[in-house]
Amino acid sequence: MSFNDFENFRQRITGEATWNPATSNLYGISLSKPNLAEKYLADITPRDWVDKLNLLADEVTVPSRQLTTGEGKTFGSMYRYTTGTSFSEITISFLLTKDLSIRLWFERWMNYTQTDSSNFVLPHQDYVAQLRISKWEVGSNVVIQQKNTEGKVIGQKRLRTCTGNWIVQNAFPFNISTMTFNNAETSLLKCDVSFYYDRYRFDNTGSDSGLGGGTTYIDNSNNALSDYVNSIRTKNDVFGSAEYE
Repeated sequence: MSFNDFENFRQRITGEATWNPATSNLYGISLSKPNLAEKYLADITPRDWVDKLNLLADEVTVPSRQLTTGEGKTFGSMYRYTTGTSFSEITISFLLTKDLSIRLWFERWMNYTQTDSSNFVLPHQDYVAQLRISKWEVGSNVVIQQKNTEGKVIGQKRLRTCTGNWIVQNAFPFNISTMTFNNAETSLLKCDVSFYYDRYRFDNTGSDSGLGGGTTYIDNSNNALSDYVNSIRTKNDVFGSAEYE
């Protein structure tokens, strides 16, 4: 059967998991605190920092990669050669809570990076942080089981699967967007934060993504779930891989 017919296409995208189309609305972010946080962001609890930045990230623009080139010609036609790599900025749009805490956090981060009352700038390593953007999909082959004291399964839940990670090194905010207040119809207030960074790595999670294969059942007792999650994180920490150094 020829590949370029609709029935073949339909069978592929609705059958084998690795052919299923990706969605745009399942994702997560995690952002470490910069070193300056010990002094200027110390009053923020770790749970508030992690949960608010992840749950209120309404829209995320993942980075792009472009090779810069030069031109050369000895004789005949001109040719191009690579000279380096450039990256686009990253922008995250946050929904704001009534206390405007996320806006405040990034205002303080940027102000103490280069305070507006002097011309002094902190050392680079003091105001940068690591950012991770994760892509999720429905339908992992990992199932968490709840068991009673007799070992009988009394409930289970299928996890979502992480299919890709963008790990961004030495990120820092350089722009906080304007916000407009008006007397029009009420709408949610958002704040866009743009980041520069040194470099990033992208990797999918390979065989650990849970796409296809048999189902893995994890008992949620005796730290089995925690051990499993940590093992996956270790395998997917691409900055720790010599392949990417």
